[in-house]
Amino acid sequence: MTIDYKQDEIKEKELKTGIPFAGYFSPQGELIDFNDKISGETHNNTANPVALTYLKYISYIITNEMKNGKYGEFLKDHNPEKLREMSLDGIDELIYRGYGSYYTGIHLRFEDFYKEIIEDLNACENRIKNKEEQSYDRFKLDLLRLFVNAYKNASYIKSIGKITRVDNQSTIEEKLKKEYSLDEDDTHLLLVLLEKTVSKELLSGFKDICVQYLGYDSIERFDLKGNKIVIPKKDEDYDSMFYSSPRVITSSYKDVYDRYYNYLLMDWSIYQVPRYKYNEETGIYEKEEEIINPYREEQDLKKMEEIQSIKKLVPIRERIKFFK
Repeated sequence: MTIDYKQDEIKEKELKTGIPFAGYFSPQGELIDFNDKISGETHNNTANPVALTYLKYISYIITNEMKNGKYGEFLKDHNPEKLREMSLDGIDELIYRGYGSYYTGIHLRFEDFYKEIIEDLNACENRIKNKEEQSYDRFKLDLLRLFVNAYKNASYIKSIGKITRVDNQSTIEEKLKKEYSLDEDDTHLLLVLLEKTVSKELLSGFKDICVQYLGYDSIERFDLKGNKIVIPKKDEDYDSMFYSSPRVITSSYKDVYDRYYNYLLMDWSIYQVPRYKYNEETGIYEKEEEIINPYREEQDLKKMEEIQSIKKLVPIRERIKFFK
């Protein structure tokens, strides 16, 4: 499936917000905006319901928490065998599930946690079925299905194959106090900064999950030096900038010359990464095997040569005539 070129839609969003568009293409080719006008964290937008779902259900390790025995009493009350099942060999820190536990100390039993994911997933499916669909529901549903798979064998870290680590609270607080010169009266500001710091750390792998596990291709744009671009306020200045600073699409699809034919024609860059597929037998997301397909390689070569030929002979503003 060749994705429609979304230049006008992206331009409208960028001129309205004044910041570079950052987001995703869904597997169906729909454009998803992930910009956050307030913090400008792009793919780490914590105001987005999909990012919040990720924070709610991701499992992560807080470093140096187990070593000082701080959670000794906690483990006695919360089935330590199940917690150990979550860990990989050699990891002895307490593994958390869910963002809220970082502050509240509330840690649901695995069965309750899994049940909550299923309930969230069913509610999302029902909204779509009943045509009461909310913004990002389909994206959220795909992410919830990933968590259901990942927790089937009570081992998120093993299933996903990625370890997310966060410093313990006291370590982060000490760093923030020094960085922002905070004193004992700055308790509220410290908590706000702590929340932003932790959410940013936990969301550090969010884009990888979206691209490699869910098939949502990310979109970003940088200037020639690798810096985020500044959006001009005037249309004529914007158009010049748009053509001189193409975007980067990160994709785990094999058929990028077909999927992104129009974008390659307009000088966009495509960065391919491995795709991970869920194995029902092992309960693990495994890297997709590289299968040699001479026919596909031949077709890709033809499309690449076709694109290069058009780009060589046709000015960029006129290439729209050759879109598929």
